[in-house]
Amino acid sequence: MLSYTDWELLRQAPCPVLLVKKTKPYHRPRVLTAIDPFHQHEKPVRLDAALLNASASLATALKGTLQIIHCVPPPTVLTAGWVAGPVVVDNIKTDEMLKNARKALAAEVARHDLPSHKLAIVQGAAREAIPQTAKSGKADIVVMGALSRSGLKRVLIGNTAEAVLDALECDVLIVKPGKFQTKVARRSRGAQLMALPNAITG
Repeated sequence: MLSYTDWELLRQAPCPVLLVKKTKPYHRPRVLTAIDPFHQHEKPVRLDAALLNASASLATALKGTLQIIHCVPPPTVLTAGWVAGPVVVDNIKTDEMLKNARKALAAEVARHDLPSHKLAIVQGAAREAIPQTAKSGKADIVVMGALSRSGLKRVLIGNTAEAVLDALECDVLIVKPGKFQTKVARRSRGAQLMALPNAITG
């Protein structure tokens, strides 16, 4: 879907980048974003904050609705030692995981000043769960983050996000974490001559 130049724009642009896939204009759009309330490092914390702020701004400015989700692994499967053995799902562990996820998501979202919104826990890998949720919920805009990987000096989108970008049928807003600094040097364009069309001035 995207060329090399497109990917570099997503990686290096200091401002959010909106990828438009549909020609239909927004009318009270459904805005969807996925965060990870179990983050353990400073940078993911800043990214989640940036995602929530961008989602809130979109929903407010466009008079849309906001849904915030967190993707959790699918249920733990316990199987016998043979191929044809019965498949057993560890429901106790799954219920506990979902309960902790709901609590963590609610606590993270409560830290931010957001408009009216809905929270949901979605089971499954993010690369499948986010596009499925966006499609079933008829999302118009999905807000995603770009994050630099440890040991690398430039921002990468990440394998999961790249797969989600390809699978999504709606528009996508790519957001950088707070304090992001682009590696592209700012250059002066020099003096610019601005002229209005004759049809306007005449």
